[in-house]
Amino acid sequence: MLEMTTKRNSKYFSDIGRKGGIARIEKQGNPGTEKGRSKGGKNAILRIRELKKSGGAVGFKVEKKLAPIRKSSRLAEFIGVLFGDGHVGHYQTSITLDSKTDREYAGYLKTMIEEDFGVGVTMSFRKKARALDLTISSVAFSKQMVHFGMVKGNKLREGLHIPEWIIYSSSYTQAFLRGLFDTDGCVYSELKKIKGKEYRYVGMAFASASPVFLGEIATALRGLGFLPTYTASQKSVYLRKQITVNAYFARVSSHNPKHSVRYQMFLLEKCESG
Repeated sequence: MLEMTTKRNSKYFSDIGRKGGIARIEKQGNPGTEKGRSKGGKNAILRIRELKKSGGAVGFKVEKKLAPIRKSSRLAEFIGVLFGDGHVGHYQTSITLDSKTDREYAGYLKTMIEEDFGVGVTMSFRKKARALDLTISSVAFSKQMVHFGMVKGNKLREGLHIPEWIIYSSSYTQAFLRGLFDTDGCVYSELKKIKGKEYRYVGMAFASASPVFLGEIATALRGLGFLPTYTASQKSVYLRKQITVNAYFARVSSHNPKHSVRYQMFLLEKCESG
């Protein structure tokens, strides 16, 4: 009985398949001929165009069109962020931050990117590391970041240089340095003894593994009227004079609470000890 049923079903489905194949050939042409393949290819192209117009469908991923990004202080700040802790690939642009100390700052960046650049951002936390990633999955966005001066791929191998459109504008330079310091900088407290008396100072540093880029940072800070300390053997550019650090936070400021809170805390310690 089972064998008979199987044979009957097999013949039944075979007939259905044969009739369906004949109907498809009559409608779209024999796929085994040059004419049939040409017709099938044209139909596929028309279908893809329709999907793009309608926003896509199951099985097709159509990237949302990205509006052109224009030069601004917010863009200059974001380029500074990418120079610090960012990476640009062909398909994605990402920023890696400390999941504990930078969580609030990550929220600020996510909102800024979405509102100012009109592109979605995914925030994810790494299970085996104290890190979080902000990821923008857009080929068009990656291309625009490269257009505005961010290098694609390995930053150290390709070489970092402050983009000309930023360096020739004091407001853009300040914004760029803010983004760079907020991701790759630190605020520290330094105790000095002068003639047997202790003095506490608040300092700050911009870090990078690229000596050429550090030299450009020092030049940019001098151009804004600050007094950086830097030698080729160092891996950071420092602002050590208290009056210079105060001027930086007053003019350039910081959008990363990790730095602004530490600065205020160290100032309070300085006043209490001094």
